Amino acid sequence: MIYICISAALFLLVSIICIILLVRKTREISKMETAMLELLSDRNQYVTTLNTLNRTILSIDANLKKIDSKGSFESDDEIGFFFEEVKKMQQELMLYTTTK
Repeated sequence: MIYICISAALFLLVSIICIILLVRKTREISKMETAMLELLSDRNQYVTTLNTLNRTILSIDANLKKIDSKGSFESDDEIGFFFEEVKKMQQELMLYTTTK
């Protein structure tokens, strides 16, 4: 009878220790899940910002091409110089777009 009581007490003690360890692991996993969700949110914000920047660069490129279609800015020396510089900057920006 005493062996059964000792065995039951040991089983109960081991069970309690296992439950405590499982609860700790569950809390750790919950914290990791929260951190992963925050990282995913940050990533989504980053992607959204990059997409917006990409659309803006492409829009500016289209507008510059429309403005330059007649070539009227090249005839004026001062305006032509600045317009060429703006076009060079736009070409550099186009290197960073996802669609060309």
